[in-house]
Amino acid sequence: MRTRTDLGRRVSVTDPVAAARRHDYADAFELQLPGPDPCSPEAWVRAGVDAVPAWVKWVAGAPDGLASVRVLESDGEVVVFEDADPLSDSWMVGRNVAPDRRVLTTVLRFRRPWLGRAVWSVVGILHRRTARRVVAGGLRTSATRA
Repeated sequence: MRTRTDLGRRVSVTDPVAAARRHDYADAFELQLPGPDPCSPEAWVRAGVDAVPAWVKWVAGAPDGLASVRVLESDGEVVVFEDADPLSDSWMVGRNVAPDRRVLTTVLRFRRPWLGRAVWSVVGILHRRTARRVVAGGLRTSATRA
């Protein structure tokens, strides 16, 4: 049974990556951890995306998960992934904002605004449900190391 600590909660978008780009949509999900996090942002984002069911990745247009995205930045505090498709440019930012707190931010800029918004009105529902779990990526691995 999942507890509330297994899922992220939606928070205001404050990430500098989102602030630096013109965008049509952005959201952020935060996870408060019971103690310091040994995972790098790239490790927990990848673990979270890897745990997403294949059919969700297919609906999202990313059947290979993060295999085809570009890593713009990755260190012990932040990872920035970038991707593009015919409808949008997107950025996903994983950030360890404190030793016991993670934030996952998603930023979209629609290339075809009308169509992009129409598709996102459906796909976005699934994204928001999934992002709450992605921010919790690697927790079981982390717990066994602690």
